Amino acid sequence: MSHIMLDIETLSTTSNSLVLSIGAVPFDLKSVYKPHGVHLTLNWQEQLDLGREVSESTLRWWLNGSEKARKAVLSGTGSKLKPALTKLSAMIEKHLDRDSGIWGKGPDFDVVIVNSLFKAAKMPTPWSFWQSRDVRTALMCSEANGVSKPKGHVPHNALSDAIFQATQVRKFLQFVKNGNSVVEEDEGDDDLI
Repeated sequence: MSHIMLDIETLSTTSNSLVLSIGAVPFDLKSVYKPHGVHLTLNWQEQLDLGREVSESTLRWWLNGSEKARKAVLSGTGSKLKPALTKLSAMIEKHLDRDSGIWGKGPDFDVVIVNSLFKAAKMPTPWSFWQSRDVRTALMCSEANGVSKPKGHVPHNALSDAIFQATQVRKFLQFVKNGNSVVEEDEGDDDLI
């Protein structure tokens, strides 16, 4: 049963936000399948032409952020929408099981915004509405129960964020399945990206 963890970096917080990059990785209770993950940087101009939104405050936040994160996403160059979403769709269709979820951090952010990108590109969304899952709830429960966080995370890198979040959710799901006992670290969890 494979789930998909989705993370995005954006220039707004609305459902019609311009998306700088998308990171996605499959995972299950045993592992986060990093080699199957995708990291896509998207073209800004194409999205602006489609009416995607840019928030002045979010742009300012990026400009004042870490140089490493800024360089990774603020180049403005990137893949055209349809080829990028085709690659993302292929990975999701290959790994997402019908009874599994597509996870995003917040019920109204990552999954909703990527869904709107598929609609803007006039492409089918590669998951069903009922497969959407919320990372924040799982993380809150994990922290409250002492489930350890992985190390080696690069904040505001969409793929690193997706791997980090998938590792945390995987540990929480194991915690619940194993009768509320804290799961030992798996080898490789400290090597996120």
